[in-house]
Amino acid sequence: MRNEVIRAVLHQEETPVNKIKKKRLTWFGHVTRMDERRLPPRAMHCHIEGTRNVGRQPKRWTDNIKDDIADLGLTIRTATDSTRD
Repeated sequence: MRNEVIRAVLHQEETPVNKIKKKRLTWFGHVTRMDERRLPPRAMHCHIEGTRNVGRQPKRWTDNIKDDIADLGLTIRTATDSTRD
């Protein structure tokens, strides 16, 4: 059976991928509302020098956030501004 059929039978409309995106965006909103001196916002906006090990994916957490926000039809600026309202 296909996953779509199983979700329809169970009346579950949200996919696991959508749940992960929702939680990721919730955490993004939480971190953007934090005081800039706290560790999570500083870690989110920092840039680490160097390269990744061979075989590691080049995608970062912020890249996933940008993709999730783009899927909603927003930009980073508008998403950040809307979380602070």
